[in-house]
Amino acid sequence: MASWVNGYNPNSITDRIEQTKIISSNRKVSFRGFEHSQYVVLLNSMVNLDQQVPEVEKRRIINQSTFIAGAKGIITSKSILNEITKLERAYLLMPEQRFQLHTEISI
Repeated sequence: MASWVNGYNPNSITDRIEQTKIISSNRKVSFRGFEHSQYVVLLNSMVNLDQQVPEVEKRRIINQSTFIAGAKGIITSKSILNEITKLERAYLLMPEQRFQLHTEISI
């Protein structure tokens, strides 16, 4: 289950994300400038997820949580963590899939 890393104050980051939020007339959320991507990087270091969640998936979950929380209302540390937890749970409930990698080298 997602949790905040001890010693960090996520409220300062989530407040800044909220300040850059833009909601269009059709309720689509976007963010002003480049700050959002920087704040998502900071959030990535502030959140603990299950060890089975790969780093690339963790980044996707945290980024997506800001858009979902923003669409639902004011972005807070509680709303972000709630969305991260939901997305983490959905990822962990996905069945494992087997893949085969086929490659070829020609000289």
